[in-house]
Amino acid sequence: MRIINTDGLALIGPGSEWLWTALQFLALSITGLAIFRQLRAQTSANSLAMGIRLADEFRIELLRFKLASLMDVSANRRTMTPAIEKVGTFFDGTAGAIENGYVPARMAWQQWGQASQTFWAAFRPVLEERRKTDPGLWKAWERWVADMDDRDRKAGTVREISPSYLAHWIPDTIAYYIGSLRLEEEAKRGVIPTWPVPDPSSGITEQHQDQQTA
Repeated sequence: MRIINTDGLALIGPGSEWLWTALQFLALSITGLAIFRQLRAQTSANSLAMGIRLADEFRIELLRFKLASLMDVSANRRTMTPAIEKVGTFFDGTAGAIENGYVPARMAWQQWGQASQTFWAAFRPVLEERRKTDPGLWKAWERWVADMDDRDRKAGTVREISPSYLAHWIPDTIAYYIGSLRLEEEAKRGVIPTWPVPDPSSGITEQHQDQQTA
């Protein structure tokens, strides 16, 4: 049984235009697919680079601001401070990057989900006060938190960030940040940690420090 009738078809010369049109279409299709794959790979690389940059900014550059912001919150002042504004702007900017497709939402949820939700809860009293004069403040961050809450429910990992939880989380995190900064400063000065940690009342600490500075 003949499926394709090739009688009268010309491959070369007059009447062969159909073949060259088909070949051109095939070449364009292959080129378009290659360009699409290249663009998708470039987009993935750009998203990864931005994710790394944001992770470094959050972990290193914002450390002092995060510490100061939580110290401001612990003082029970419902006023926007430079530190709170700096940290909040980071989360709001990250949320904007997610909405514009620069950062994958799933990656952001995995990397900064818990931190974003917890800082949002810690800053909420300050935000409510500030929104009396600036109602549009941190709207992208608010939408991001709602999206992460939905992802948590689907994953079965809902986080209950209650006031009692924050009452323990804030001082513990402040102490953690102070410890991180102390280690950073000691590393710059070349201080070598000791183990076990000497009892300050024994005088060993002062003697060890004198030996280091001698």
